[in-house]
Amino acid sequence: MIPEFFRETLWGELALLLIIAAVSLLVSKLVVFVFDRLLKALTRRTHTTLDDLLIGALRRPVFLFAAVIGIYVALTAVNFLDQHQSKITSVLVATEMALVVYGLNRVVGAVVQWYLTEVAPRTESTLDERLLPLGRKVATGVIFGLGALMVLRALGVDITPLLAGVGIGGLAVALALQPTLNNLIAGAFTVSESKIGVGDYIRLEEGPRSEGMVHDIGWRTTKIQTPLNNIVVIPNARLADTIVTNFGAPSPETLAVISCGVSYESDLKHVQRVADEVARHVLKETRGGVPNAEPLVRFQAFGESNIDFDVLLPVQSYGDRFAVTTAFIQELHERFRAEGIEINYPVRRLITTPEHNAGAPLDPRMAGGVPSTKGTTSG
Repeated sequence: MIPEFFRETLWGELALLLIIAAVSLLVSKLVVFVFDRLLKALTRRTHTTLDDLLIGALRRPVFLFAAVIGIYVALTAVNFLDQHQSKITSVLVATEMALVVYGLNRVVGAVVQWYLTEVAPRTESTLDERLLPLGRKVATGVIFGLGALMVLRALGVDITPLLAGVGIGGLAVALALQPTLNNLIAGAFTVSESKIGVGDYIRLEEGPRSEGMVHDIGWRTTKIQTPLNNIVVIPNARLADTIVTNFGAPSPETLAVISCGVSYESDLKHVQRVADEVARHVLKETRGGVPNAEPLVRFQAFGESNIDFDVLLPVQSYGDRFAVTTAFIQELHERFRAEGIEINYPVRRLITTPEHNAGAPLDPRMAGGVPSTKGTTSG
């Protein structure tokens, strides 16, 4: 029962409005407190985090829902707003619908987070981990789109022409949104086919200038963080059509390949033994190397100045190549100097015939008086 002195003047009714609104906010806080404590006491007996995530997701919508009801009670308790009660009721229904949509979106986010945290790591396939973030974004758009229609209808807006116009204008909208839809579908196919995922180090067909860590896969674009700490934004449709090298698949481990060469006078078996010892030491002592892996030393070709060989060092990820390569080159160079193994500068040696050195006639095949050479070797 409301005291009559609140009804006597406009100021009295305004005071009543503020009092009821303040009490409703306190009641809303109490409702959230009871909701939080009671449900948390029940969820302590469970072994999953889903219920905790759901409570956290619903805490704010429940508070706002209760607060809006309290404010509605305050607005209907005063007489000077009687002529606007129908509008107030419509706004209340629309607001509560918007809060329901808001809460539903938070619940979907909590379920996705729970699945990615608890369920996805136990599955054999990584498809769910790749598709769920994109599906979460699509679900958000659908939920808020339908929610907007519900709110408009609660406010008295006739949405029938709007729904009818969807069929008529659907073709025009589809044509206008064709690039966006192409990128969205391409992003879904890219993720579903396990082509790339967030955290993978990739290189596009353009070469080393278009490589880096996948930072995010969105509706329309994919963002790559380059080694220079820049973000490259690539449309998903273009990413789906280009050749992509994924250095994180099928496993993060890869090889660091270092090319070198030694002089022709070197004992190649000794060179191979020294390079193998250095490689094993670097893999054990350098961060990013695979300690117990077997490095490979393979001679490749007779070069112009050296006998060329490659050293293949297993590393834990593509980004670890740089540190391991640097450590190996430094240590191998120091070891070669200690062992007396020579790495030649580019050299070209000319060997002339003894007859020419004794003043023999010039080779008639040579023009312009240029001395003939028996042959050219590299060393």
